[in-house]
Amino acid sequence: WEGTYAWKEGHSTNQGEEGYIVNGILRTQEQLDAYITEHPAMKFFGEDPQLGMLIYEDIGRWGTAGEPYYVSEPDGVVDDADQTWIGGKNGPIFAYGVSLGGSYKTFRANMTFSGGFGGSTIMNKDERCAPSAYSNVPSYWTDSWTHENPDAKYPSVIWSSINQNHSTFWIRSSSVLRLTSIDLSYNMPKEITSRLGVPSFRVFLTATNLFTLYSDFDYKDANLSRYYDYPLLRTVNLGLNISL
Repeated sequence: WEGTYAWKEGHSTNQGEEGYIVNGILRTQEQLDAYITEHPAMKFFGEDPQLGMLIYEDIGRWGTAGEPYYVSEPDGVVDDADQTWIGGKNGPIFAYGVSLGGSYKTFRANMTFSGGFGGSTIMNKDERCAPSAYSNVPSYWTDSWTHENPDAKYPSVIWSSINQNHSTFWIRSSSVLRLTSIDLSYNMPKEITSRLGVPSFRVFLTATNLFTLYSDFDYKDANLSRYYDYPLLRTVNLGLNISL
């Protein structure tokens, strides 16, 4: 790998994901014809460019006799020689937590936020694969390219084996922000507790794993590796604390 993108002396071992650069989706026949005119011999992993395919960038080739091992120039085909580092470092790079609290008279509230920021993550293979008769997939695949839906967010399911390659198309931000817990409590005023005949009367509510405020992975729990993993349980406890 000396002389390629993977050989970087003096750099962090966390350079991100290895993959391909994508420049959009082939959406219309006019766009496809123009692309083929500009790149008449282009092949994407052995296949001719077709409608609904991702447009992979041709950036390099393997050297031939008398040349360096790797040559950074297009050769008219997209194959494993066109991989590079994509996205930022695998993240999140930094983790954080913030606790906020306050009180007003006999009411008190405490909240804890947690998350991470920096870096990027690639959607895992199960999320990049199109639906089949034997597997379920996230609902975003309903917005995949068809002749009736050329402006879809996702490429055609027909060319799933080509479109699912590691690429910039599937890179997402690793940043996440969650409301991890909240504690609310209310102490009854003395005039009420004296009428009830108890020294103190406290009502409290505690909740954990409430919701995600920000995540690029809006189709799954941000803390999960795969979309079909069982999500973290949200718990809510309501209680009374009475002194006798």
